[in-house]
Amino acid sequence: PMAQRQANETLAGLNAAHPNHAEILTLLARIELANTSIPNAGSFALRIPNFDAPLDRVEQLVERALKADPDFAEALVLKAWTRFLDSKDAEVAELLARAEQIDPQATWLRANQADLATVQGRNDEAIAGYRAVLDQPEKERYLHLIVLRRSWVAHAQAGRLKDWEALARTYMERRSDDPYLPLFYAEHLLKTRQDPDAAIAMAKRSHDRANPLFRDQMIGAAEWIKAHQLREKSGGWSTESTALLEHGKLVSRIDATNLIGYVCGLHRSVETLLLLSERPEVGEEGKRALFACALHTRDPRRIGYFAQIGIDLNAPLPPTPWSPLEYTWIYEDPATFQALLAAGADPGRPSSNGQKSIEAAVRASTAADSPFIKALDANKR
Repeated sequence: PMAQRQANETLAGLNAAHPNHAEILTLLARIELANTSIPNAGSFALRIPNFDAPLDRVEQLVERALKADPDFAEALVLKAWTRFLDSKDAEVAELLARAEQIDPQATWLRANQADLATVQGRNDEAIAGYRAVLDQPEKERYLHLIVLRRSWVAHAQAGRLKDWEALARTYMERRSDDPYLPLFYAEHLLKTRQDPDAAIAMAKRSHDRANPLFRDQMIGAAEWIKAHQLREKSGGWSTESTALLEHGKLVSRIDATNLIGYVCGLHRSVETLLLLSERPEVGEEGKRALFACALHTRDPRRIGYFAQIGIDLNAPLPPTPWSPLEYTWIYEDPATFQALLAAGADPGRPSSNGQKSIEAAVRASTAADSPFIKALDANKR
């Protein structure tokens, strides 16, 4: 951190002396981007829809760099990345093509081209692009690590995760000192529902300076997953599974709600932790987090179960002000909307804006033949 601050101060001094230097302005823009809170796309995507992070300062610096030198390829590539985050893919393609004409060796050019191919479903092309970057000497610290992690999405979409595993293991052998890759590989093992013990062992290989909080959260999650597997296998909570729950919560250093949310994001299913609702360790908030997981993953099958264990089907779903019915309507999930109605959710409750009932809000802005209207009509019978 001290060296980084000194480097930033040096760069700021150079910018003061040379305010129209394209390379300096681009480096400042990259620092600004690194310090900007970018919404996490999760482990299964490269970006989020409806991106709204404040990138004004980054874009201003990039535009100044391009004004100073319209043909500075690194600035064009960085501008393309900001447009990529905002899903403006036609502009991204144009900027990257222009950068390639100027300097085909620009640092992030090939990686960003592979990212664009990934979101457009050209997965084999994306994988080839990522591998081309990995086959070249690393131009910037962590470039290969970031590219390897991003390439997971294309490999997953192409059904080629065994290829990603081989690639990652080759990289780990070549860079045995890398403090981060064991964490990413451990997360891969959890995402693909492989042996939680293997994920724990891999996570423990990471260096303390990598990200100890992330490592411990992952270990805690793996222990909860293993505890749930033991519960499913034995039909009850054994001494071992209970101890895993207690230790997992302790080592993760986060509460049950966030640990459940993390596993839900990894597995995109409530099933792998559902029976934790039986345990006092998770508390009422943990049960609510399991219910939220079912909603977030668009799974109507367990709504009745949550009603049976006492979950309030009408309470707002944090951090939104929406009730579960509103949430499933807004996110266009008619199957779960119908399941909520069948389990007793009340469409007559006021909507989040308080001006009309949820049912009235849905009927006022939804086509008469939509599955939501049909579900409401069926609920009245």
